[in-house]
Amino acid sequence: MHEQWDRLRRIISNTIAGGTQAGEFAAIDSAVATAVALGITRAIVNHLGGKQPPAEIAATASQLFLDGLCV
Repeated sequence: MHEQWDRLRRIISNTIAGGTQAGEFAAIDSAVATAVALGITRAIVNHLGGKQPPAEIAATASQLFLDGLCV
């Protein structure tokens, strides 16, 4: 499972880096940012099989976002 999380972290990090390089994040639109966050959260739910409680999913999503932003 750890290997899968590492892969998911790399995908998110690469997506953020690619968007930054392409200038996608020069002016963040709140609707786009929300759609991205919801899309990633949905991917996490699907990846985990929809069996985790919301608090666990939120903690995982938050950590992945912060890792992707290198914070």
